[in-house]
Amino acid sequence: MRSWFRLPLRIRLGIIATFLLTCAVVLLLSWYYNPGSFSYRTGWIIHFAPILFLLWLAWTDLEKIPWWHWIIMFVVLVICAVKPGFWLLGIPIIGYIIFARHKK
Repeated sequence: MRSWFRLPLRIRLGIIATFLLTCAVVLLLSWYYNPGSFSYRTGWIIHFAPILFLLWLAWTDLEKIPWWHWIIMFVVLVICAVKPGFWLLGIPIIGYIIFARHKK
């Protein structure tokens, strides 16, 4: 167990994401062959595993985003969660923060 915590965060995230993605594929196959045995309580894996796997793939690019951009994105997400009408404004703001290249 000690060696698990010595691994970098990106590698630990990749191991967990790959395991959850494999579990999601097994769940989807079990649902396909026997829909009656599928439990919707385990459906969170099907939604969470691909997102975690994509986060692992984009880790190096996400590390380059400054910390204050993360705070701005979090505030925009909270505002959009409270007032869903602001998504029309919030999505372009988050897209600009993530994809715009700032000169240093």
